[in-house]
Formats: sequence, C-alpha cells, structure tokens
Amino acid sequence: MRFWPISRLFTHHNLCTSHLLSLTRTISTEMSHPTLPLLLSSSLLPLLPSTFLPNHFSVTDKSYVVSGEEISREEYPNLLVIATGKASTSMVDSLGSSLSSLGPSESSILCVTKPETKTTSQLPLSCFRILHASHPVPSQSSIDAGREVLNAVSSCKSTLILYLLSGGTSSLCTVPVSPLSIADLQSAVSHLLNSGATITQMNKIRTAIDEYKGGGVARRALDDPGRNRNNLLRTLVVSDVIGDDVRTIGSGPTVITSTNSIPDASDKDGMDGMTPDEIWRSFNGDQDGPIASILRSSSNKKKNSKKNSSPPGGYKHPTIVSRNSDAVDSLRERLEEGGYDVKVIGEGVEGEAVEVGQELVRRALREWEDEKGGKGGKGGKGGKGGKGGKGGGGTDIEMEMETELEGKEGRKCRKCAYIAGGETTVTLNSGKTEKIGKGGRNTHMCVSAMLHIGELEMNGTVNKGTKVLFGCLGTDGNDGVTDAAGGWGEGIVCEERRDVARRCLGDFDSYSYLEKYGGVIKTGPTGTNVADVMCVIVEEKE
Repeated sequence: MRFWPISRLFTHHNLCTSHLLSLTRTISTEMSHPTLPLLLSSSLLPLLPSTFLPNHFSVTDKSYVVSGEEISREEYPNLLVIATGKASTSMVDSLGSSLSSLGPSESSILCVTKPETKTTSQLPLSCFRILHASHPVPSQSSIDAGREVLNAVSSCKSTLILYLLSGGTSSLCTVPVSPLSIADLQSAVSHLLNSGATITQMNKIRTAIDEYKGGGVARRALDDPGRNRNNLLRTLVVSDVIGDDVRTIGSGPTVITSTNSIPDASDKDGMDGMTPDEIWRSFNGDQDGPIASILRSSSNKKKNSKKNSSPPGGYKHPTIVSRNSDAVDSLRERLEEGGYDVKVIGEGVEGEAVEVGQELVRRALREWEDEKGGKGGKGGKGGKGGKGGKGGGGTDIEMEMETELEGKEGRKCRKCAYIAGGETTVTLNSGKTEKIGKGGRNTHMCVSAMLHIGELEMNGTVNKGTKVLFGCLGTDGNDGVTDAAGGWGEGIVCEERRDVARRCLGDFDSYSYLEKYGGVIKTGPTGTNVADVMCVIVEEKE
C-alpha cells in the first residue's frame, strides 16, 4: 500500500521543516486505514494564517486597514506589531507582503514564540525581533519576554499597535506580581497542569498574579495621563479556547472590561461564581505560600472594589480571526472529499480525556445504528467529492491527495465519519510515586478510545462486518510535552496488548503504546493553534 507523503502538505505552504506531518512508523496493511491520519493532518491546511489573516490587515498609501477599519497613516505614522503565542511567527509571516511595504523607520515587529518554531519571513532583521520563551511552564525567558513587550508598548507615541495573539501566550509572556519568584510561578502552573484544571480556571488564577495578563498590555499601551501619546491598540486573535472568550485566550493581555476579570468557569466544572482563591483551594493548592496569599488579597479587593471606568481612548475589543469550529469545518470538508458521510457529534468538547474518547465512540456508534443506509458525500470545494459527485477543479496537490483517498472504483460500502472539536484535560494521580510516562491529552484519549472499541468488538456491540477507528490531534502540533500532535488506531482486542494499553494509561504513558502498536501523528509546529479535533470512522468491511 502506497502512503501519500504527508510532509508535502506543509512544504507546499512554506513551512519547510523535514519532519512535518510524517508518521512515527511505517503504516502496514495490518493497520488498514492510512488515510485517517492523512485526513486529520491535511485538514490543518485551511487553518494556516496565510489563508485568512491578509483579509484582516493590509496597508494602502494612506491607511492601515484592520478588519475593515481604516486607520490614517498620517495620524498614526508608526506601526508596532506584537505577536505572541504558538501561531505568532506564522501570523507575522502571513502579513509579510503588507509589512514589507513599510520602511524600518515606520514599523517594528516583536515576536515571542517557542524555541522550536520556525519563520520564513523575508522582513529585514533590523525591524523584526524574535524572542524565545518557555511553554507550557514559564521560565526566566518568559519573564524577560513579558517585560520586553510591556516596555515596547510603553514607549510608543502616535503608533498603531497591532497585537497578533494566539494560545500559548500565558506561558510565553509573564510578569509575576511582587513578591512572586519564577519558582513560585512554575510551581503553581505545574500544579494546575497536573490537576486537570481547564484553561479558563488556570487563566483566572494567572490573571490575578500577573501584571501582563488581564489587560496589562492594553493599560501600558494606552493609559498615559499627561503624556498625550495618542496610540491605538488593535488585536487579532487565533483562539485556542472553547467558547472564544478573549479574556481567557492568552489570559487576555489586551482586554479591558468593566471588571477586568476572567469569566467564571461553567456550571459543569463545578466552579460557578468561584474566585481565583477558591479555585486554587479546590485543586488543593498550597495554602501557606505566596500564591495563596496573593489570591486571597486579590479576592478581597475585588469584593470591595467598584467597577473600573470605561476603557481608555484608542482601545477596541479584540477580533477573533480563527477558532476551533473552523478546524471542525475543515475536517468535515476533507472527509467528504474522501467519500465519507460526515456528522458533527461534539462541539466545545471538554472533560477528562479518557472519558471523552470513550463517549465519542459510543455516540458515533449510536448514530451509525440509527442511520438507515448512507447517502453519498457532498462534493468538495475542489476535486472529487466522494460518492455524492464531483466538485470544482482543485490544485495539483489536492488532486494527488484525492487519488490516494479514492480507493477502489465503484465502492458501495457504507462509510461514515463522526467528528468533534474541543479540548480535554488529563488529571495526573497526585499520589503516584513512580515516574510519570510520556504522553498528552490526545494520545491519552486515543488509547482510551482504542481500548473501548476493542471491548465493544469483543462483546458483540460492534459486529464483525464493521470497522471502527479513532483519531485525534492538537491543531498546534504539540500534544503535551511530546513531539506528537495526536494519535490514531483501531480497536485493541488482543488481551496482551490490552494489558499493555491499560498499564500505559495508568502510567500516563500513552505515547509509548501508540509508538509501538498504534499510530503517533507527528506534524511539528503547524503555525496555528485552535484546540483539538477528534474523529471516529465507522464503515462496513469489504
């Protein structure tokens, strides 16, 4: 079986790292379905900032145009671009043609990203600085980067400040309040990560202990009593947060609201109405250290304070330019082009990765049984459209991919794909004394789903004429602290392998299982970050 070289997908779009979108193992005919990781990975292409961000920023002779708003270059002769997060370099790269029309004296760019992130920018280095910082746990480099950004926006005058924000900023840029040390901050973030806190819960605490977050950048850029700096601040956001609340994305560095607070977590998390101090307590955070002291003080001040005044002049609420629903839509299109009947079975999915993976499998199988027969897939935007007919003409790269996906001529077997988007969590066992293994939320969810599929196959819930597979990945290409984006595989029915899989889940070592028995999907940094996508394939065997 020939496997289509996934790495070509991203090199076609100027992201030329050698390991992009290559699998960790050669997929044998035993795995029977090499197109699943291909479909998952290729669905990321329309999410690259180069496909949408130029529509939100351009430069003319007289104006900057930001999401349709014209801003006079005469009134604001200077442009400062701040880009932070996992998608920061690709967001800057996508605006290269517009930014290159400005001279070094008219514009400057400050980008904060992870060390392994690459850039293809041709902008002159005299106006383009890249700072590398730590993720997911901050380090001194994160503090240095946070201070650098605050200093940059504080020194501006008559400047349009364009902030390109993406997920990962909370760790990459931080300025802890006094007297917190970097060790205090690292301890708090590590504790919350291991406790299964949602991003909303984590960022509510981060905002209370950090000068950068919760509008910190906006206040430095625009609050200027007596200085008359006359700045504008505009923010374009790639959202990795379910619900797209801009106060939570990157902990809202450019968001000023009447209360300047991160929204409380939802009822289903059991956190409704809780202060940062109460959230910290609920996750058994240290009550004797400086974090708890600051959170208690912050909660008391909020109870006794009045609402803040209106946002300062020059402020405008951030604009979301890409989100998780875009990833789900893109995956749907790719699957339909591959001849699948597609149904979305989950939006804004959250919860424990182990439970979510199993629930998505059950939900997909219920849909499969409820549907009588199968209609042809819809025509795609380019190339062949599966059973339902043909779409318009596609590019060479799309046509080659379609040839690979088409399979046998005249195939009549029913094939369905059930997809979802969201972001799960993994709660580590705090009482575990052995070394924690290697894995992330997506590989963890994948192994759990594969075990559940195997169980349903063995007990007869899934009949012998039906094939079920599961796959999921993080759109940023980074699953936890691994080099994987996610994983995929079929049901585990061999008892020996089931024992290994259960042991790997218990040791939080899902990556090791997939590397040996299933499939690890590796993409490298993708240039975007809009949470995760999941897919359950159910089809009749030939």
